[in-house]
Amino acid sequence: MKFLAANKAQIASSGTPSQVIQAIANGAGISGIATFGAEGTSALLVMNDSDIYKPADLKGKTIGYHGALPANLIAMLQYNGMDVADVKGVSVGYDPTILATGKIDALTVYKSNEPYQMELLGHDVRVIDPGEFGAETSFGVLAVNNDFAAANPSTVEDFLRAVAKAHEYAITNIDESIAVLAARSESVYDIEAETNRWHVESELLEKAKDANHGVAWQTDEQWNREIQMLFDAKVIGKQLTVSEVMNNSFIDAIYTGTELIWP
Repeated sequence: MKFLAANKAQIASSGTPSQVIQAIANGAGISGIATFGAEGTSALLVMNDSDIYKPADLKGKTIGYHGALPANLIAMLQYNGMDVADVKGVSVGYDPTILATGKIDALTVYKSNEPYQMELLGHDVRVIDPGEFGAETSFGVLAVNNDFAAANPSTVEDFLRAVAKAHEYAITNIDESIAVLAARSESVYDIEAETNRWHVESELLEKAKDANHGVAWQTDEQWNREIQMLFDAKVIGKQLTVSEVMNNSFIDAIYTGTELIWP
């Protein structure tokens, strides 16, 4: 987001709308221009024999996280009559098997990653989805530098058009698309894990997709709920408006209803 704000990058990906909103709250001249997943990928993971099923069950429990406790999880606690002070948060590494040791009671995860890892290792686990408790988020955001977009609208549109077309191709050519990524990777690339990730995330995307619009269409509601969660979790100091953080004009320009305008 810093490179984007400085116009050293013109278009960049963001895991969630939250990253874009926080940058804008800090003065960045950027906007979210596409959101692929209208349902979030973040979740809490517990062992299947755990007594944790809902937010209230987390009271007095220890939650492991990477970096910081996600804002939507903080909001989930608040929306269900709790507070961060009601749980103990600890920073842990990236090995999810710490959950099986009993040192923590729950672990912040991605639906498409750690559950799969744990199941491969023979651990019986269960996912708790914040979206089911009032703290839904989104994923797969593309953001743009506002000055660049204003000066080059057709370039932004064509970039989004190409990404949307690539997504269409990947949906029906999964193995080939994964192989391309593996060939371009400069580090270890786990084809089985990435194939699982694609299946899980593409299913989330399809399940939550607006039936009247093409892929990556984003709504005011998606961004409003993210702004509200960040404000409620005290991550941002004021409630921004949707027009300050999101611009649908580019995604509007590349679709006729659900049909991508191609070429």
